[in-house]
Amino acid sequence: MQRLARQKKGIQKVKAAIRYAELENARKAPLLKQRRDNKDYIVSSLRWETQNIRADIKQARLNWIEDWKLGPLRPNRAVGPDAQLHGVLSPSQARSPEIPDHVLKKRVWPFAEGDRVVIIRGREENTIGTIREVLEENNSAIIKDTNKAWLDGSAFGSVPGIDMPVKREFEYPIPLDDLRLVTKVRGEDVIVDQIELRKYTSGVDPWDGVYKTDIPEEHQIYPENDKPIYIRYIAGTNHKIEWPWEAERKENEKEEAEKKASLLEQGDDYQGRFAGFRKAVSKLTSWRRRNEQPKVELNTQSPEPDGPKAPRAKPEEARPSYEGDTLSSQVRDRTFAPTLLYPPFPESVVDELRNKYNGKPFIQELWEEKYMEITKEKKAAKEALRREASERKKLAQESPISILRQPASMRTPKRVKWELEQIGKQVLGRTDIPQLNEEVLKRIGEVMMKNGIKVAESPLAERKEKSEKGKEKTAPSRVVWPQQKPGLKLPFSNLV
Repeated sequence: MQRLARQKKGIQKVKAAIRYAELENARKAPLLKQRRDNKDYIVSSLRWETQNIRADIKQARLNWIEDWKLGPLRPNRAVGPDAQLHGVLSPSQARSPEIPDHVLKKRVWPFAEGDRVVIIRGREENTIGTIREVLEENNSAIIKDTNKAWLDGSAFGSVPGIDMPVKREFEYPIPLDDLRLVTKVRGEDVIVDQIELRKYTSGVDPWDGVYKTDIPEEHQIYPENDKPIYIRYIAGTNHKIEWPWEAERKENEKEEAEKKASLLEQGDDYQGRFAGFRKAVSKLTSWRRRNEQPKVELNTQSPEPDGPKAPRAKPEEARPSYEGDTLSSQVRDRTFAPTLLYPPFPESVVDELRNKYNGKPFIQELWEEKYMEITKEKKAAKEALRREASERKKLAQESPISILRQPASMRTPKRVKWELEQIGKQVLGRTDIPQLNEEVLKRIGEVMMKNGIKVAESPLAERKEKSEKGKEKTAPSRVVWPQQKPGLKLPFSNLV
C-alpha cells in the first residue's frame, strides 16, 4: 500500500509540474512574441536603411567624384531600356518597415489629419503644410503638395488595355520626428516644440452631459467609436490645442449662426415693409380668435449653454462619390459592354476559379466524360502494344535460330553442349539425345587413323621416366591434331 501511495504521489507531482510548465509557457508566449517582433523590426529597419538610404548616398558620392574628375567627359547614366527610371524611387524605397502591432495599440499620436505642421529637417526645411494622412504603422505623415518625388509606375498596379505611365509623382512620407505643430496663440502662428497628451478626467461627461470633476474611467472614451479621449496641451502650460475636427466643427457652427442672423435680419426688414398689410389682415381675422382657446407652444429645442461642452469624436468620413459611379436606377440595367482589348474580368479571377497548372479546360463538368474515354482508349492501346512486344521478345529468345546467331566468342563448351541438347529436343521432339554407338565410334577411329592422327603415350609412363632421369617436369602429353587438309571438314566446326 505504501508503495502504491508513493507511486501515486510521484504521478501527481509530475502532472503538477506539467501543468505549471504549460501555464508558464502560456504566460510567456505573448512576451516572447513581442520580443521577437521587436527584434525583427529592428533588423528589418537597419537592413532597409542600409539598402535604400546609405547605399544610395554612397553611390551618389562616388558618381559626384567621378563627374568632378571627368568634367565635360562625365558619362550619361540615363541610358538603356530603363533610362526613364534613372533617379526614380523603387516601391521598396517608398515604404519603410511597419511597427509591431503591440506597439501601435499602446501608442497615441499627437498629430491628426488636417493639422498645420512645419518641417524642421530635410530638403523641405522651414516649409509649413497641412497633413493629408498620418501613417501610424510607419510613424510618418504625408503633407499636402510637399516633399514630392518620382516613383516607379509599377508600384501603382496596371490595368489591362491601358498604357500606364512609367513613373508617377507622389508625396513622400516624412517622419513624425521631423514635424512640429503650428497653432494659433493670441492670433499668431506659434511652433509647438513639444505636445503633452492628457486623459479627459474632468469636464462635461460625454455620456450623460453632466459636468464632473472626476469622470469615471469607463466614460473616458468617445461614445461614437469607443476610443480613449485625449486632450492636447502645450507642454508645461494649460493652453489647450484643439483637434482639427473640433476646430472644423466650431467653424461650421459659426457659419450656421451667421446664416441664421442674416435670415433674421431679412425677416425684420420684411416685417417693416409689410407692417400696414399685416395690421389690415389682423383686423379681419381678429373676430375668429375671440372664441378660440389659447394654444400652448412647447419649445422642443433646448437652448445650448454657453459653458463648456463635452468633447466629440472625429466624424467618420462618408464614402466619396464620383461622376463615374453607377446610379441606383442603373443597377439592374446592363451597362457593361466588353471589348476585345482586355477581358471582362481580371486575369487573377480565372486562377481563383480553377487551377492554372491543371491543364484541363475551363468547363470541367462537360469535358470530364470525354477525357475519361480518351484516357481509357490510350491506356488500352499502350497495353496492347506492350503485350505484343513482350510476346515477340519471348518467341525470339526461345527460337533455336536466335541461339545459333550468338557470336562464338560468347559461348563455352558447356554452352555449346546445352545448345545442341536444346536443338535436339526441339527437332526430334523428345528428351533423350541419341548417343554414339560402337559402329559410329569405330568409323570415326578409322577416319582419324586414315588422316594420320597420332596417339600419345600414357602420361603416367612419361612421368615415371622423367622422374628416373631427374629431368624437369613437363606438361602431360595431349592429342596433336594435324593440319586440316583442303576439303576436309571436321564435325561441328561451325560451332567451335
